[in-house]
Amino acid sequence: MTQGKEDQQFIDEHTVGWEKFRQRILEFPPSRAAAMTGLPTQAIIDLGKRLAETRPTSIRIGIGLQRHGGGGMAVRTISCIPGVTGDWRYQAAEFSTTRAASLG
Repeated sequence: MTQGKEDQQFIDEHTVGWEKFRQRILEFPPSRAAAMTGLPTQAIIDLGKRLAETRPTSIRIGIGLQRHGGGGMAVRTISCIPGVTGDWRYQAAEFSTTRAASLG
């Protein structure tokens, strides 16, 4: 978020509440996310770069994530990524919670 890689045109034309959402995202820099998740900070940074620089991006969430504490919010947050990156504009972009969706 601090590198300005978000697709501002897509955000302006197709989303609501961006500034409030952006401020919330900035409350969780990679170091804080690493402390919360146990993942290495660099792994979080690397994933962020891949999401910011790869078009189109597809995301597949495994079945069951929403059944864990905080899982529903995790699914909701992950589903916002294509709105920030503008990936919804690409026909090949995909967001799926099942394997079947990507097969066909």
